[in-house]
Amino acid sequence: MKHRNRFSILLVLAIVSLLFVSTSARAADRPNVLLILVDDLKPALGCYGDEHAKSPNIDALAARGMRFDLAYCNQAVCAPSRFTLMLGSHSTSTGLYGLGSQLRQILPDAVTMPQHFARHGGYHTESLGKVFHIGHGNYGDPESFIAPHFKEKVIEYLDPASTDGGQLTREEAFFTNQKLGEIRSLPRGAAFESPDVADIAYADGRVARETVERLREAKKRRENDGTPFFIAAGFARPHLPFSAPQKYWDMYDPAMLPMPQYEELPKDAPAVAGKRGGEITNYKPCPTDPKAEFSEELKRKLIHGYYASTSYVDAQIGKVIDELDRLELADSTIIVLWGDHGFHLGDLGIWTKHTNYEQANRIPILIAAPGVTTPGSSTRQPAESVDIFPTVAELAGLPAPDGPQPIDGVSLVPVLKDPETRVRDHAYHAYPKQKLGRAIRTERYRLVEWRPYGDADTPAEYELYDYQSDPLETRNLAADRPDVVASLKQILARYPQPVDRNRRTASVTTPQIANRPLSIVGSVRKASANGVIVAQGGREHGYAVHVLDGRLAFDVRVNGKVTRVMAEESSPKRFDFEAMLTADRMTLSVNGKQVAGSASPGLIPVQPKDGMDIGRDELSAAGDYTAPNPFEGKVVKVVVTPGPEPKDDDEGNAKEADAFPDSAFIEVPTDRKPGPVMEAATIRAGLKSHDRALYIKAGWIRDPYITLGPDGDYYLTGTQPREGDPREAENPYNIGLGDESIVGDEVRVWRSSDLIEWENLGAVFTVEDTMKARSGQEINRRLIWAPEVHWLGDRWAVLHCPRRHSSLALSAGRELKGPWTHPMQGKMGQRHDPSLFTDDDGTRYLLWGNTFVAPLSDDLSRYTAEPVRIDPAGSRPGPDGKPISRIGHEGATMIKVGGKYVHLGTAWSTDEGRKGSYNLYYSVADRITGPYGPRQFAGRFLGHGTPFQDKNGKWWCTAFFNANVPPLSREGIETRDLGENAQTINEQGVTIVPLDVRLLDSGEVSIRAKDPAYAVPGPDEAQEF
Repeated sequence: MKHRNRFSILLVLAIVSLLFVSTSARAADRPNVLLILVDDLKPALGCYGDEHAKSPNIDALAARGMRFDLAYCNQAVCAPSRFTLMLGSHSTSTGLYGLGSQLRQILPDAVTMPQHFARHGGYHTESLGKVFHIGHGNYGDPESFIAPHFKEKVIEYLDPASTDGGQLTREEAFFTNQKLGEIRSLPRGAAFESPDVADIAYADGRVARETVERLREAKKRRENDGTPFFIAAGFARPHLPFSAPQKYWDMYDPAMLPMPQYEELPKDAPAVAGKRGGEITNYKPCPTDPKAEFSEELKRKLIHGYYASTSYVDAQIGKVIDELDRLELADSTIIVLWGDHGFHLGDLGIWTKHTNYEQANRIPILIAAPGVTTPGSSTRQPAESVDIFPTVAELAGLPAPDGPQPIDGVSLVPVLKDPETRVRDHAYHAYPKQKLGRAIRTERYRLVEWRPYGDADTPAEYELYDYQSDPLETRNLAADRPDVVASLKQILARYPQPVDRNRRTASVTTPQIANRPLSIVGSVRKASANGVIVAQGGREHGYAVHVLDGRLAFDVRVNGKVTRVMAEESSPKRFDFEAMLTADRMTLSVNGKQVAGSASPGLIPVQPKDGMDIGRDELSAAGDYTAPNPFEGKVVKVVVTPGPEPKDDDEGNAKEADAFPDSAFIEVPTDRKPGPVMEAATIRAGLKSHDRALYIKAGWIRDPYITLGPDGDYYLTGTQPREGDPREAENPYNIGLGDESIVGDEVRVWRSSDLIEWENLGAVFTVEDTMKARSGQEINRRLIWAPEVHWLGDRWAVLHCPRRHSSLALSAGRELKGPWTHPMQGKMGQRHDPSLFTDDDGTRYLLWGNTFVAPLSDDLSRYTAEPVRIDPAGSRPGPDGKPISRIGHEGATMIKVGGKYVHLGTAWSTDEGRKGSYNLYYSVADRITGPYGPRQFAGRFLGHGTPFQDKNGKWWCTAFFNANVPPLSREGIETRDLGENAQTINEQGVTIVPLDVRLLDSGEVSIRAKDPAYAVPGPDEAQEF
């Protein structure tokens, strides 16, 4: 029997091995994919017959493959258009209509094009520049790509005059998710600028440069293991502002450029179809009045800027394709160039996109597929953005995409093989306004139907344009050609009913409610017997104001449990309401009179995952009802006003639990001297085996922080004495607290290539470098605690506390030294244990206390959203019996594992200040703002340690001496109760402990110390695990 089992196992392993080899072989045979995305690019290109455009590189790309002459986006808005490309789904099929629409809120399990290529073809996927839309409350989709996103600016200025001397402008704020509720208070940026600078001075030049580097790396990867690449490179121009180096402006004589031929809206067109103003009004010197006329000089300048910007981006695309050729990858790479939508340059009097007209929706699509496309070919097959996903999948030999999102695109491969073949006789697109406009574009006609959302009974308004007789769309022919309208309506009727607009409210309107009182006021003018008026949150945390059997109710959900107050009588057909939540009370009022009230379950402790819905609850139910739960009446107003941001030390019972008893300052005298660090051979063996704690560096150090620098070396810092302080040798077990603290006023750094030999870089930052000292303020206790150093790609950042003079400072260049600048200019706030976290999309967050988190602007000069308190789900009893919900006392950090956010924090095992062992805990969430799962144990004696990965990708955590008594023996430590005093097994100096960090088959993240002395909670642990 044993032999038979062994044979079965060997057979299974052999089959698995063969499958792996087969999969790898198939991947090695697949073509690479280079997807080039260009913002606001219409077919104003030489290859499309524009005699004015200078686009030699895009023209050369067209000469390699096929040009689609009737290609259309599916919605002329940045974010929705990019969703249609990546999902293969119409916006009317998904509800992703808005700039702030959140893909993973509406379609959490959607499989995007790069995900499909990674899963079914073994592709290494990466993105650079503008791929998904980031801005307007949207943060892209980091889940789509394997490699972290290379983020660059969309709105960028180099001339100080363009930004009124360097101020944050309206569109810059939109595209960096800053001050989204204060846009109108910000200055307007310039609509164009033309400095004499190199190409890489602007973002598109840097995207091209980085794409070239990625291609070089991709070739090496392919040569090493056969992995094909899927690289999406997104370029921002010719999107406004028309910012391009002077040499590209000089390519054109503005007097020779085409001016708009017809500047009125089409005759007899419905009013809903027109457009005036829009984004252009956020740029100077354009008129702010949407109805104002543009001067001829301004029109010509804008058109000149669009053409110059197109030539600039053309040059950057040329650099990428030239490198593809130089690397000899062109013959094995599918190249797709796609414009996300067009842009009106004054035609019909419009200076934006955001319409259903030709100039906003017609786009360039170029596909070069070696061995499939005929060089220099073209077709009049109507094509859509949604067609690219199934087309490229078929070209790569992958299965056709099958969702779970609806797939509306069709493969164009038959057309690529034969330009005369037809797979569809029309294109479909839509634009949402106060009504939804859905359009059918055939080779000759366009029909647009404008109909109220979800209302099939109200008569629709129609537009019809004949591009054979009227290419400028001067007149709506719907009333004159009823037969054509009827024929095109039959085509439109084949499409599913569109999903309602605002299926999910954009995150820009979703308030931050964690640990805040709430005031929710609104007006209903047509009540219904049931349904949700407003809801935010879901099955764990949130609130809802809704109607149940005609009676108004207010539900608050905390840790999955719902508390409700409800009116006793039915609500009138028209009413105003107010729902209030405080830490002690929740009330509900109708037309100024309180109709219900009770004790509250407390404030909602974490920011809910689900955003705010008005008129429905779309996803998981925030209240005690079944979702979705639409309100059939009319909600005319809802305003949710959170109370003030909780203060840094406003942490409920945490303050009492963190209070140090008198015994915390009592240092037990000892003659014991620290032992030597481990032998190099022992450390080297332990780094390889990854199964034991390693004592790697001597010296008095607390809160040790290790990171990798740009040179591939390890950099170590932490709380340390001043260099040369004799107490480091005389009193090695100084506890660092009280009047005799050994803590110094410097950030000292050490460097090592192997975690064995350490080079002293000395003090790189001192108290005198803090913002407080720079501003001339007195610093009473000149100490620096818990410093971190972070390499940011072009410079270093230093963070430290104590809170009264805490800093986030930046170096001048690549060297870890001064002079230091303070990007927040004193607006950082007093932060205990500040820590920096960089997300996959490049967004950086500041964490502090226990624990708050807030996103930072790209230049780290400001917070871009309100701080959010992040606590684990549930609570545990404190020493006095009161519940504690926070992760720990201090030392919070963030890492990411398998796409999930892991919030780590430090606490004493007893939940009392300096009693027991100093431990590391964690909780996990799908979003950085939560909600987080339960608090879990990571390791004993690892408090305020830093999880880090070594050069081989193995996880370790730093550990240090933090106790009132000399280090204990490891023997029997697993069962020893340490609750009477602060105690540890860590020696003075730096120990690193191996961590087992992994994503389980269940999707849960597991973190646990691997050394047995650190792996088990002790008997003194207050929480049960």
